[in-house]
Amino acid sequence: GINAEDDGAVLIQVWCRACVMPPVPNCVVLDNGGGLLKIGLAGNEDPFMIAPNCIARGKGKDKRRLVADQLNLAKETSGLQYMRPFDRGMLNDLDVEKEIWDRVLGKQGLNVDIPESSLLVTLPPFLPESLESSFQQMIFEEYGFQSLCCALAASLSIFDRKYRQLDGVLNRPPGCLVVDAGFSFTHVVPVWDNIPMNYAIKRLNVGGKLLTNYMKELISYSRYGYDMMEETFVVNEIKEKLCCCSTDLAADLETCRPTVNPLRRDYVLPDFRNDYQGYVKEANSSDSAAVAVPVIGKGPARSMEEQVLILSNERISVPEVLFHPSDIGLDQAGVAEMIVQSIQAIPADLRPIFAENISLIGGSTMFPNFKTRLEQELRPLLPVDWEVKIHQTDRPMLSAWRGGSEVAASQDYPQYCVTKAEYEEYGHAICRARFRL
Repeated sequence: GINAEDDGAVLIQVWCRACVMPPVPNCVVLDNGGGLLKIGLAGNEDPFMIAPNCIARGKGKDKRRLVADQLNLAKETSGLQYMRPFDRGMLNDLDVEKEIWDRVLGKQGLNVDIPESSLLVTLPPFLPESLESSFQQMIFEEYGFQSLCCALAASLSIFDRKYRQLDGVLNRPPGCLVVDAGFSFTHVVPVWDNIPMNYAIKRLNVGGKLLTNYMKELISYSRYGYDMMEETFVVNEIKEKLCCCSTDLAADLETCRPTVNPLRRDYVLPDFRNDYQGYVKEANSSDSAAVAVPVIGKGPARSMEEQVLILSNERISVPEVLFHPSDIGLDQAGVAEMIVQSIQAIPADLRPIFAENISLIGGSTMFPNFKTRLEQELRPLLPVDWEVKIHQTDRPMLSAWRGGSEVAASQDYPQYCVTKAEYEEYGHAICRARFRL
């Protein structure tokens, strides 16, 4: 460890060594999300692999064990049970994480020479120091990476070239407010000059996992009588295909009452005998008004035995929790109010800069109309003379990985890293001092 008496001298010495380090020849970029992990080599525009960050296994006599990308290829996904390294946003099961990494880094995945490679990996905000220390110990002592850089996904996302080129603006202001709606939580992270302002980060305990579980309850306790509480994979697909944000909730709920309901969608559930993929039925002539959102995932004609799930107000009720968590009993502010709270924690002179540079990342920002709804909610909460601009790339789920790829391929990357030799000499303390992103 580092003694308190020589903290400054040691850190300055180590920092100077980092500044003159040569670029590492191979750098693995890993956006280690709670739901999905994205992995690839630095300098590429897209990751080599996008895979569930979990291990799934069947129930009863079904002894299958599906690790990471194996779940993408599985046909039979009914009733799977999941083991995840993340619990409530905290990385606390390193054994499960190691099994997943063994696959995505090994011959079935990226297949890199680990001792000759650096690793840039994302960590969630507010991760306890003990968990962070164990995580870094696994990377250096069990895997043996040459060097390591840990960063927040929000910080990396602003390096995404596609974000920087939005609206034709090449030189964006140094302040950016990143809304990261991920699997476990939604975070609002102000970033100034590439460094997160930790004291102004806000967290909402709503993410993609909670929304999927909420939809399972809405479907299972509806009048149709389908028990979907064990069908996490199927319900998550339904959520991603059919849910959208309402721009006028009261009016949209009123439209659910008449016989002709523009929000209604009929979803044919997979039977896992002939069909392994659910799909949205085309609107027939009798309810041709139900075409407000494009139909996704059309399938071939089926027999009269198909199980059809009718969804209506559920499509807008699920994403509504992001804006009004009190709907399900959470005593927290919604996304718009959380953005205001974060801005108010920033020095007054800088607040307008962040209001006009808000960036959306994470899978839960991909609901149709999410950006429009957030603008509607946010505009009345901020001063009228402030300009409010919200930006989003074509694939916000990949923004953090793409930004990390840009950082890891740059000449400045070594200054953010801790080498294995430095870790062995100074321990976890040097990691906390060095990692700034």
